Amino acid sequence: MSISGRGGQREGSGRPSPWNNKKTVAIRVPEVFVEEVVEYARRLDRGERVVNSDSVQNQKLLEMLKNALDVPTKSFGKGKVILREIVSILETAQNQ
Repeated sequence: MSISGRGGQREGSGRPSPWNNKKTVAIRVPEVFVEEVVEYARRLDRGERVVNSDSVQNQKLLEMLKNALDVPTKSFGKGKVILREIVSILETAQNQ
């Protein structure tokens, strides 16, 4: 009995992968999360920066603090120094 060169898995056979990062694995997740997990993975695969709700809240807080720093006042000197430090910390965390 001879082994045929046909059949089985061959390079280039089958459908092309829809993923940019070609190698995939199967994972088990609760059914209710499947759509969200796949969408998250697709966005990562496309190279998009994925922002979670904490980042969105931090962005809103950062904007509020920057607006507070723009308010002209003479009696809020130390407060503005503290606000600038908070803004600096939030911006650093956001860029990581």
